[in-house]
Amino acid sequence: MPSSRLSIRIINTLEEFETFQEILRHFENTLAPTPIVAPSLERYWLLAFARVYGPSRKLAITIVFDDNFPQLILPLQLKDDASLEFLCDETADYNDFFYGDMNGTLIKYALDYWKINGVKKIRLDRLHPNSRTIELLYEISKGENWDVTVDDCDSFAIVNVESNKEIQEWSGIQKNAIKRYLRKQNALKKIADVKFSFVNTKSQLIEIFPLIQRMHINRWDIKGIYSKYTDPRRQEFILNVCQDALNENGLFLPIMQINGKLVSFIIGFRSGNTIYDWNTAFSVEYFKWSPGALLLLYVLSNYDTFSFTKYNLMRGLESYKLIWTNTVEKSLTVTIRFR
Repeated sequence: MPSSRLSIRIINTLEEFETFQEILRHFENTLAPTPIVAPSLERYWLLAFARVYGPSRKLAITIVFDDNFPQLILPLQLKDDASLEFLCDETADYNDFFYGDMNGTLIKYALDYWKINGVKKIRLDRLHPNSRTIELLYEISKGENWDVTVDDCDSFAIVNVESNKEIQEWSGIQKNAIKRYLRKQNALKKIADVKFSFVNTKSQLIEIFPLIQRMHINRWDIKGIYSKYTDPRRQEFILNVCQDALNENGLFLPIMQINGKLVSFIIGFRSGNTIYDWNTAFSVEYFKWSPGALLLLYVLSNYDTFSFTKYNLMRGLESYKLIWTNTVEKSLTVTIRFR
């Protein structure tokens, strides 16, 4: 690929947002660099983040064109004058580049641009271990005056459905905990109206979102920690990505109610046969009934109805996640250092 055909554009202000939005439309059928399509690897996630958080970030969204046609997007931001990182930071459980043409020459062209402009390091967190980006970075670094290192990043608890077994018999699940939840569920149903349902429309989402927000804030307040829902930008971002996912049939938002009152929720996203459990909380008022666990028990027990075979509990190995599985996957950090 002759370099004379290549050109580059850096989106670094929100004044260029509409231009970026139009460019990203070319990537509707983008080549998938990973074997998964997690929500944070979707175009709508990147657009929502740039729109909401862009004014407070040093945007460095890097677009490489081949014959004036966009073929590669590196969704980056400047951490400081000499280093770059992925744009969507703590909102994203997985990150990667957007490819129209999965060609190492395009990546090298982008990296050479930043090296010439004084960047010393690019840190790429939360890449899937099987991302083609890692392989391409290794290939193009050969013979170059820069180094590529790969390290473990985050851990993910993964529940793999075993369709020929009862849920309490699934590998890695804590049988006694599941039996305890089943007893609680049966006892609760004898004294209250217990309902599980899904948020499936924009009007339902708008109506329930303030309750979700308040529940999350109260739950974290009990732990002495500020909920991220106290940040108006976070509220806007979550609502935006939920609405966008709803438009693309990717939102998976089950709720549990007791006597008509919301007691737990899961903000999840669907891709193929996988559910990504991104954010959850429960009402502290109903703590003794374990409403968060009962909602997850309902979801996992009805995997066939909801058509999934894998349930990703996302970043972190908190104890409540390890009740459901002992299967752990990793994401990786790739660091590029220019000498």
